Amino acid sequence: MNTKLEQAQQTHSFIQHATIWIIFTRVISDFAGVLNLILLSSYVFFISQNVFTLSLFMASSVAGGILASLVSFFSIKPHKHTLSLLNTIRLILLLILVLIPTHQQINVLPWIALIGGFCNALFMITLNSQIPLWVEKSKRISTNAWLTALSAIASVIAGLSIGLLVAVGGYEGIFIFNIVLYSLVGLSLLTLSTIQPIPDHQNAPDAQRIHPFRLFDRPLQSPFLGWLFAISTASSLACAAQQVGFPVLSQNLTPHNISYAMGLLMSAWGIGKFIGASKAGFYLKDKALLSLENGFCISCLIMSCGFVLTFQQSLLSWAIVLVCLAGIGEGGAEVSLTSSIQLESKSLHLILFSALAFMKMVASAIGALLVSPFYALFDLNVVILLFHALPIALIVLKSIRKHSIKVS
Repeated sequence: MNTKLEQAQQTHSFIQHATIWIIFTRVISDFAGVLNLILLSSYVFFISQNVFTLSLFMASSVAGGILASLVSFFSIKPHKHTLSLLNTIRLILLLILVLIPTHQQINVLPWIALIGGFCNALFMITLNSQIPLWVEKSKRISTNAWLTALSAIASVIAGLSIGLLVAVGGYEGIFIFNIVLYSLVGLSLLTLSTIQPIPDHQNAPDAQRIHPFRLFDRPLQSPFLGWLFAISTASSLACAAQQVGFPVLSQNLTPHNISYAMGLLMSAWGIGKFIGASKAGFYLKDKALLSLENGFCISCLIMSCGFVLTFQQSLLSWAIVLVCLAGIGEGGAEVSLTSSIQLESKSLHLILFSALAFMKMVASAIGALLVSPFYALFDLNVVILLFHALPIALIVLKSIRKHSIKVS
């Protein structure tokens, strides 16, 4: 009896330690990732003074993310040290950038963006799919809430501090700082690999393990997952339009200082995402208060309405309040969606997260391509309304369909 009690306490201790290390790994990784993206994109423009080169760099990063989702889609099961390998590659890329001469960097940077985008996307997919290995079912929603909330704050801090860091240490100094951050991620992953995973008592069919082509079987068979995937993809398409529109909105709000409005809007969005994720963790833990399905739909509706209203504003103060509201919705939606997928069989986690990442990245790429002619034809606020009408329409359609099924 005492032995069983000791084993239970030991397992609980493992879980607690694993949760801490997972959160630490994700937060530091996201902080370094955002810092890296902003730094490299500004550095590319700084050394090239060419918008085409910057566009090529950004396109390479997106292409790397799409490639990562395809690779993970065909993976049967991630290796134990996959995360450590991906993190090491990210670190080596920065070392290469520091060591090679400046006049040669312009030719290397698109490749660094491609490989870096690949590693960052695959790192996130793998980490999300492996959380159930270390976190028991009852704690996954709260863990996902903390991951999303603290990650949002880390992104805000990275965005606000980039200017100061460049002024103090220069670009090369920040590259070295990021190498240190990725080294910390590597140490936390090394610690995490020593923690014993939770035993998997589910006996998943072999077909689920060896046939990644059956990826869409589960979402299509499950109305719950199918609607969530569709709404999430539509939201990604809409978000691509607003990413292009934020600099335009910032110029309209503060014509003489675009970066000032941009910084405040991004900070308010990050704070809203932190609030949304932390509150979602509280409400979703009690299924009587809110189900994962309803939580996701309500959060997406808040997010889309928040962004639509943000781009209607002519005053910075109101835009800050409304973009914070949009962030609250985005934080809640991310926690709900991640937790929903993690309820599926462990053998499906990697495939489902890969599919979701692929669909969202392709939607973002399509949205970025489609939005340009729309901006030429319509005003900024109309374009955002048109793009966000798609996820809102899907949510309304889902509600009507669900109600009609109940009535019949």
